Amino acid sequence: MKFSQIFNKNRSIAVTVLIHLALVVVVLLVLLLIFSSIQKVYTHYGEALTVPDFTGYTIEKVEQVCKEKDLRFKVIDSTYAANTPVFTVFEQSPKPNSKVKRKRMIYFTITTDKPPKVRIPNVIDVSLRQAVTLLQGFGLKVGEMKYVPGIAQNVVIRIERKGRILQQGTLIDKGSYIDLVMEDGESAEMVPVQDLAGLTVEEAMFALSGFALNVGGTVYDKMVKDTSRAVIYKQSPGPSDDNIISKGSSVDVWLTTPDNYRNILKTKPVEP
Repeated sequence: MKFSQIFNKNRSIAVTVLIHLALVVVVLLVLLLIFSSIQKVYTHYGEALTVPDFTGYTIEKVEQVCKEKDLRFKVIDSTYAANTPVFTVFEQSPKPNSKVKRKRMIYFTITTDKPPKVRIPNVIDVSLRQAVTLLQGFGLKVGEMKYVPGIAQNVVIRIERKGRILQQGTLIDKGSYIDLVMEDGESAEMVPVQDLAGLTVEEAMFALSGFALNVGGTVYDKMVKDTSRAVIYKQSPGPSDDNIISKGSSVDVWLTTPDNYRNILKTKPVEP
């Protein structure tokens, strides 16, 4: 066989091999494109969903919305939140307005009707200011401040709740009000009345506690729906440099909505 014949034969084989390789590559590319297209359709590739704000939703509502949005959800924790409807969403992850794919799992913390328990700290024989700080540090609130005759002044001698004497270390619901009983130092010390306008009841109680005064009667007008957000627009006795009352006394307050309070300020005559 001549050299030219051998060369032509080998070249023919090489061309055939190359053609087959090219066909294999083309087939693989086509299969890859088909697989990729199927995967995009199945996974909704490139399609992002906006996570709704589920705050305040019941589990039934969450289930309905997640079904509509093609999302999944799981409750992983519970917490107590005062003035919040129980068994509703308190926190979520991912956060509202996050971009996620379909079938994404959304994790929820819901509210519960059982507040956590805390132990009452030792506030006996400490000053009023220290007692307030300690109680607030444990998530407790200062209720009424009472005075009895005694040598020490503004020093806590016992703590009460609804007339019952409490002991250090007693387990109690977080957020509970604790009444403080103090000695008056055998004096009828007088303190000025503070201006409580624009404060909530919680803020007013804190402001008055520094002067050993209490919030007395609370009157809400008809517009108030959420008492925790209502603000004081009137008080008795009113604030005045000449208006002083004895420690342990109470200040009555009238409350309205924040919006109405702003309207009251606009219509209030300017003092000369």
